Formats: sequence, C-alpha cells, structure tokens
Amino acid sequence: MESFTVVGKKREQTGKGAARKIRKQGMIPGVVYKETTSIPVVVDPRQIERILRSPSGENTIFQFTVEGEEQRERKVIIRDLQYDPVKDALLHVDLYEISMDEEITVRVPLELVGEPVGVTRGGSLSHLLWELEIECLPDRIPPKIEVDVSQLDMGDVLTIADLSIPEGIRVLHDPEDPVATVSVAAAEEEEVEEAAPEEAGQAEEREESEES
Repeated sequence: MESFTVVGKKREQTGKGAARKIRKQGMIPGVVYKETTSIPVVVDPRQIERILRSPSGENTIFQFTVEGEEQRERKVIIRDLQYDPVKDALLHVDLYEISMDEEITVRVPLELVGEPVGVTRGGSLSHLLWELEIECLPDRIPPKIEVDVSQLDMGDVLTIADLSIPEGIRVLHDPEDPVATVSVAAAEEEEVEEAAPEEAGQAEEREESEES
C-alpha cells in the first residue's frame, strides 16, 4: 500500500479574507483536529487530491507534519472536504489525528458484484445503500466492501444482515436496512396492471352468463 506524507504550515490568520488570500497563493486552509484541540493549517491541495485518488480515498491514513514544529509526525485521516460548487476545486480540508490502537468511525463504499438471477429474467436491480458506516481500528479500514448480488431473484431484498463483514469491523446500521433489491421491470408491471382489469371483466361476463 502506498504511503503518503503531507507537510503543512500553521495558519496564523483565520476568516474568509485570510482564506481567499491563501487560495490565491495556490494553497488551501485546513484544520487538524484531535479530541478537544484544533490547529489551523495551510496545505497544498495537490497533495490532498493525490491521496483522494488512491484506492482508499478519504479513508487513507497518512502522515502529517506542521512545518517548523518540533513534534513527531501525526497520523491523520480526512474528516471533511469543501469544494467550489461551480469549479469543483478543493477549498478546505479537515483532518483528524488518530491513534492506531483506538477505533474510529468511517464510511466505506459498498460495491455490488455479480449479475442477479432476477435481472437475467427481466428484473431491475436497485442499489439502495451506497456507503456503510463502520467502526474499527484504523489498520482494518477496508477500501470498499463487495456485496454479491448474484443470488437475488425478483422481489428479493438484500439487507445489512446478509453482508459478509471482515473480522474486526462493527457495522453501525440496523441489520434490516436494505442494501439492494431486484424489482419487476416497469414494462412488465404495466402489462400486469393492464391484464388485471381484463381478467376481472372476463370473470364478470362468466358470472352473468351463468346467472342467465
């Protein structure tokens, strides 16, 4: 696994005006949190974007050093990101200092794999839950959790309780929360709805003929 080290500078000024000046210099403001303390910093957005492009993305654990501080490197994880809604440029990053022997809460993507039986029969697969909130030690965070949906048939619903979760990970969801389902295709539903009135009409005709 690729390791990353980010070097930032302590930010002396805060506020929107100071943040704009920082961004004009090609940098972005950020904050490093640890329990009840926080350190305002300035970082190079290219270093953060490089981490985000890695397989573990926002859940990447990396080293962070504040330039000029005589302190060991911090192990941190990305907690929050802010982007420009128009340019999609990174504007701000929040980091959280972690301890490798203390559990943390993160969200990991759920990736559906396999072709459901119900889809081969004309059904439609719906992906209902895209991220899983989990709690575990930092070195046990998976880049993603794969969900095998190949056995799902028409009308089946796969829930949290059906997932294969790696050892050492606690899922923070209701076991009955739905993850994926295979439903009848819209065209087939319309055919069923159209057929129902016809069948009802035929039944009424049979009843009338029997009475006469």
